[in-house]
Amino acid sequence: MEIPIPVIETATSLFLRYGLKSVSMDDIAEGAGISKKTLYQAVPSKEALIDHIVDIHICSETGTIDCIRDQSVDALEEMRGIAAMVTETLRSMSPALLYDMRKYYRPIWEKIDTLHRGHIRTVIVNNLERGMAEGLYRPDIQTDIIARLYVVQAMALIDDDVFPVSAFEPETLMRAFVHYHLHGILTPAGRQKLEITPL
Repeated sequence: MEIPIPVIETATSLFLRYGLKSVSMDDIAEGAGISKKTLYQAVPSKEALIDHIVDIHICSETGTIDCIRDQSVDALEEMRGIAAMVTETLRSMSPALLYDMRKYYRPIWEKIDTLHRGHIRTVIVNNLERGMAEGLYRPDIQTDIIARLYVVQAMALIDDDVFPVSAFEPETLMRAFVHYHLHGILTPAGRQKLEITPL
């Protein structure tokens, strides 16, 4: 499916700002400066457009995480970089976006959930193993268990029933979560390094 870049950019911007339900194909066509007919020639439905944008996001996110991992000097810096990326993503989203996706576009939401349960879990396992090898994380960590706990807890951060957006600022929430995670796995050397360069 070859969707014009202005359509993708306009739709992404509107979805991030207003959520999925309240943005119509008319809004997207008007924002992209094209007719509704031209829009439907490029993409068959709003759901197909959302699905395509999510695919782009997943590809971008996995690429960014790989880049963070490659450029980090150690496991602690890697975890700091991943946390910053997630915080920036959460900051850019309307609370309505995640709610709408879970309620109205369940198959697309499950694609994101699969990413977190698969790719992100693998990233965390690799980070734990790296930190253990570097002496920053405790040597007795059961990596698969901790990685699964990390993924489940991370998904809870974007559950409005657990952490209402009206009461919890995303950046503060993410920082608290990463501190909680790290203080359960750091060695004294890792804790000392965290104190020198805090999150």
